[in-house]
Amino acid sequence: MLFVILTYCGYHSVSAFVANLNFYAAKNVIEPLQSGESTVETAELSAAKSAAEAAIALHSGLALYTDMLSTVKQWQALKSDNRDAALKLLDEAELLNLTSLETRPSWPVTWANLVYIKWEKGEFDDDFLRYLNNATHYGPNTPEVHQVIAALGVYLYRNDIRMFLSNKDVLKTHIIKGIIHPKTRRTVLNTVKAAGVQQLVCSWSQGRFSAARKPLSCDKS
Repeated sequence: MLFVILTYCGYHSVSAFVANLNFYAAKNVIEPLQSGESTVETAELSAAKSAAEAAIALHSGLALYTDMLSTVKQWQALKSDNRDAALKLLDEAELLNLTSLETRPSWPVTWANLVYIKWEKGEFDDDFLRYLNNATHYGPNTPEVHQVIAALGVYLYRNDIRMFLSNKDVLKTHIIKGIIHPKTRRTVLNTVKAAGVQQLVCSWSQGRFSAARKPLSCDKS
């Protein structure tokens, strides 16, 4: 019996190790993309997808792995020239994130990923609003949440003013917090400046949000 137990424990240790290797193989492809440091070929994304799937096959209950596969599929959708294929990938990515939330329902980055997926699908429905509210509820100071919601806020201001105004408080808060937070400052500032809404954001940067004024150059004559 002891031999069986030791064999069982040894198998699970090895499978966990191999699953982790596969996870990092996928992560090493995705991280440079997320930071804007590189581009990848379709074959590299396919390899990352296979690695993430292999990690899940070995440890299906680990949300970290299902979130990684979701992220890979989001990038595949972004790189796809076929809208129907991209939507299918985004649907699959959304389901993977929802699966992750079954084991860690308060994880803000997963909720932010769901917001992004709905945005990419153009589905500003009740589920989108639920994802948005949960992302900001669970991650009011999370950099990844700032980055997604800030970019969304700028997009909605330019393209869907009604949806922007319906969610203005949440959107503008994450835009300003994204500018204040050192991890997201450069990305959010670039988004704001590229959209030409710098003065608008300056008008929001008062009181407890006044720290955003300097990086925005609000007070320069």
